[in-house]
Amino acid sequence: MIEAKVNLVTGALNSMKRYVINLDRSEERLTHIKSVFTKEGLDFTRVKAVDGRNLSQEDYERLTQTSIWPKPLTKAEVACFLSHRECWRLIAEGDDPYGAVFEDDVKLSPHAYLFLTKFDWIPEGCDIVKLDTAEITCVLGKFNKELLDGYKLAPLLTKHYCSGGYIISKSCAKRLYDVNKQIKAPVDEIMYNPECGIFSTLNIEQMFPAVVIQIGLSSTILSERKTIKGPKHSRRTIPEKIRRELKRFKKRYLVPWALKTFRGCFWGIVPFR
Repeated sequence: MIEAKVNLVTGALNSMKRYVINLDRSEERLTHIKSVFTKEGLDFTRVKAVDGRNLSQEDYERLTQTSIWPKPLTKAEVACFLSHRECWRLIAEGDDPYGAVFEDDVKLSPHAYLFLTKFDWIPEGCDIVKLDTAEITCVLGKFNKELLDGYKLAPLLTKHYCSGGYIISKSCAKRLYDVNKQIKAPVDEIMYNPECGIFSTLNIEQMFPAVVIQIGLSSTILSERKTIKGPKHSRRTIPEKIRRELKRFKKRYLVPWALKTFRGCFWGIVPFR
C-alpha cells in the first residue's frame, strides 16, 4: 500500500482542518499555495502527494484491474486518486465532522475564509460541498441555503469536473476511502460524474458562486493523458451514429432544459467570485 506522509505548515489550526495535496518535486506549486492561503489568513496541512513516476507497473496494474474508464488510466491519474484517498483517510480518522481538501494549483476567492474555518454553515446530512468550478455547463437543483455575502448552496445534479477544492464529511470520507481500493476512473469522475456509480448516492452541494478555481499551472496529469490513446472502435453504421447523437443531445440539452423548465433548476456555468 502506498502511503502519503503528512507535514504541518506553520500556523494554528482552526475548527476545520484544511489539507493541500502537493508533490515533493513541485516546490513552485507549494510556494504558490502557501502564498494563496497566507493571503487569506489561513493555514493548512500539507499532504505529500503520491508520485506517479514512482508507481511501479505491478502496483499500477493491481490498482486499475477493474477500471471502468474508456481510456487506460495514466499513472499520474492513479497517483492523484491515491493522494485524495489519503486525505479521505486523514479526515475519516480525525476528530472533526468535516475537513477541506485542495489541490495545489488553485486560487481562492477573497471570501473563501468565510467558509474554511468553521463548518456550522454546512447543511445537516451533506456529504460534500463542492467549492470549485470548472466553468463548464452543469445543472443544480433549487438553491436551498443562503450563506454570507450572497453565496448559496444547491444540490449538484449533473457532472461537474475538477476536484480542486471541496469539503467532505467524516462519514463520507470513510465511505469513499473504503469503496475505492481499486482506481476505476479519475478521482473527479468518481466524485462528480453520475455515470461512475457513487454520485447518485451522495448528497453533494455546490457552492455558488464558487470560491475555488484551478488556475492552469502545468499539469503532469494532462501532459501524460495526451499520450494515452483510447481503444479503437469499429466504424459505426449510420443508424448507430444517429442513435449516439440523439443520446448525446438528450443528455446535454434536453434533460437539462426539462430540469430548468419544469423543476426550476439552474442550468449554466457556476461562476467564480
